[in-house]
Amino acid sequence: MTPASIRAAVAAAVLAAGPVLATDHMSWDQLDADGDGRVSREEAGGHERLAAEWDAIDTDGDGTISQAEYEVWRSADHAQDAEREADDGDDHEHHEDTTREE
Repeated sequence: MTPASIRAAVAAAVLAAGPVLATDHMSWDQLDADGDGRVSREEAGGHERLAAEWDAIDTDGDGTISQAEYEVWRSADHAQDAEREADDGDDHEHHEDTTREE
């Protein structure tokens, strides 16, 4: 098998698996199945969050997502996840007792 045919077979397998393989934690190499340095809508397949935010992620509007665009999105997305987790863990507000006994 040639490298191109291997990439094509991998791309076909990813697309066929759809949501089963396409999770929010896919690496760039998993998304860029054909190895061309860009992710097409077809390669993104069942990656629901990527598909839902496609237009915002594709900042240059070329219809594909570059690795740089993907990394910016992932970094921002992970920062938002961390912020939400921190907010969820902070159910009790800290209040100083300012009353004094005299």
